[in-house]
Amino acid sequence: MGCGPSKHEATAWENIKKSQSKLEQPRKRSLSWTSQSKSKGAYGNAVGNFHRIAIKVRDPPATIKFFTEALGYQIMLVSAGETVLVNGYSVVTLWKDEKAKTGSRLTHLALDVSSKDQLKEVYKRVRSYPGVTTESKPKLLMEGPSRHFVFTEPCGNRLEIVYWGGLL
Repeated sequence: MGCGPSKHEATAWENIKKSQSKLEQPRKRSLSWTSQSKSKGAYGNAVGNFHRIAIKVRDPPATIKFFTEALGYQIMLVSAGETVLVNGYSVVTLWKDEKAKTGSRLTHLALDVSSKDQLKEVYKRVRSYPGVTTESKPKLLMEGPSRHFVFTEPCGNRLEIVYWGGLL
């Protein structure tokens, strides 16, 4: 296998670029850079932004339905054994694996929202979704002002929704 993107990844990336005008543009964030983050070896030579996450799931249709209905993702690409979902610049690839062990390597996937009201809205949708187990209501993350909640989606993957409260 080569070092470049696969045909599926290349197609997915082209579809992202073509559909960006239809999708919500990412929120601009103000970052507080420390001297360590500017130095080489810390974040100065970082690879770049998070691109996507791939999750193995036993029941892709159930997971796709959850991500599209409860979290607002759109289906971008469907091919043999994989489905790529997108929401803005957030990309999730679901790989079918009937032997997938939930949580065997990935502890959780954290997704952010842009406001406290949006956090409450997503919580209501997620909490009422069949097969979802919530661990708590939205609450302070550490000392705040960030807030979050954690839940397990219908196929058993653990997710977190975070509102950063202006920190990022």
